[in-house]
Amino acid sequence: MMKKISIILPVFNEEENLASTLDHSFQLITKYKSIQFEIIAINDGSTDKSLEILRKYKIKIINHTQKQGYGASLKDGIKNSKYDNLIILDADGSYPPFELYRILQYRGPAPLRIGTRKNYYSLIRHVVNKMLAFLASLLFRRWISDLNSGMRLFRKPLIQQLNYNSWPNGFSFTTTMTLSTVIRNIPIKEIPIRSEPRKGSSKAINIRLGLNILRIILKFFRLKYKI
Repeated sequence: MMKKISIILPVFNEEENLASTLDHSFQLITKYKSIQFEIIAINDGSTDKSLEILRKYKIKIINHTQKQGYGASLKDGIKNSKYDNLIILDADGSYPPFELYRILQYRGPAPLRIGTRKNYYSLIRHVVNKMLAFLASLLFRRWISDLNSGMRLFRKPLIQQLNYNSWPNGFSFTTTMTLSTVIRNIPIKEIPIRSEPRKGSSKAINIRLGLNILRIILKFFRLKYKI
């Protein structure tokens, strides 16, 4: 059982969801008294009251005065984390923090655990994500259920070894993490979780994100098979 975990929370204009995400995160933390947690929130140039809300909690805050991107926020969170066990948790409310218990309960050796969504709040997103995951599964001959889930636990030494600083600064950071481990045959454990509808509009642009993910799949396919 891991003893120390850093939770990394990227935030951009999430005033409608942020307090609920943090409250539920602290409720989860109190149930794991044997684990020492820290929460690192990265405010990525929010123009709403997100930073004001963050300052009400006893957490570490990294403030970007201008928007740098989802991946850039994760990089800063990883760089400033105290512990080697890291959790990514999106702040938009679509990943209920209590679902983390499913990931924490797993006792196997996988250095990357991904919370794979059993349901999506958007039918279009569900179809696109499943099609891309199926394509990746065919190309890499390894089943992948959810390429870009925003709830995952991993070891810092693993992604340092994979040179995470070179990964995209946008939403495709998590897809890059998944495929970087896949092509190196690093063990991954996919753990089904439920997702919920978010309040407010999504920050990801579905068509652009889908095309970026497709481009990354093809890039890693060429890397793996040296095409």
